[in-house]
Amino acid sequence: MKRASELVRALLSHIAPEQGEMYLRFFHMWRRILGERLAYHCRIEDVEKGVVKVVVDHPAWLAEVHFKERYILSRLQKDFPSLGIRRLEFRVEPTMTPRSSQDQVRTQSSEGTEPVEVEEIHATETERIKDPHLREALERLRKTLSRGL
Repeated sequence: MKRASELVRALLSHIAPEQGEMYLRFFHMWRRILGERLAYHCRIEDVEKGVVKVVVDHPAWLAEVHFKERYILSRLQKDFPSLGIRRLEFRVEPTMTPRSSQDQVRTQSSEGTEPVEVEEIHATETERIKDPHLREALERLRKTLSRGL
């Protein structure tokens, strides 16, 4: 079992190492700012042109994250000035599967039995990741980084 952060680091080392470390720190701080309970129900969909787009799994959690919006925005602006974050944008997606608080994921090779080695994860190999949520998140991150924010 590999930690998701190890998979992301391996992917980002081939794309944009400096930006990759900043994004890893960004996602880690997101969880700390929101707290585990709220972060479990909210996921960052994208960071684009100063807007952090967030998907929430239920209207009740949307209300809670709206209540903390000013605090969240000020912390992100303070901790990540280079991103030029101006606002947060929220939407509810009831079918969103909440993230695991353990931050771990199981992946398998194309044969289905051997664990995928971290060194093998490249931008062109994300399709080998079985977890669809992790695969989609890594693809979005790769596209965002390749756009050069």
